[in-house]
Amino acid sequence: MGGHYKQLFKEHYPDWEALHDAPNELADCYTCPQAYRTPIPEDGYSSSYIRDRAKEYLASQKSIDQLFCTFVSFSGPYHPLNPPGKYWDMDELSVSTVHGGHFQSYGRERHKQIIRQ
Repeated sequence: MGGHYKQLFKEHYPDWEALHDAPNELADCYTCPQAYRTPIPEDGYSSSYIRDRAKEYLASQKSIDQLFCTFVSFSGPYHPLNPPGKYWDMDELSVSTVHGGHFQSYGRERHKQIIRQ
């Protein structure tokens, strides 16, 4: 976490150190090395920051009568997977692992079954 996003994050969340990184994860019955449940609010994610800056830029270009192209790149998802609040509980959360030399990707419910075995 760095740059303008980090500055904004610190301004909006004075307790920012208590919100990110694995040591601050929220308790959950689902665990895996690739994911942890973060207490960061959805609007506090870097993807929300990038979305908002892109929307501001597009709005600023509204009055320009010239074609242009904008490319917006989001930094996630990447490991560790830590989707915001409402997305954490969706069954579509996919977990990818390397098992027996083979890459596998499957949903949360299947992963729970495998780790219970």
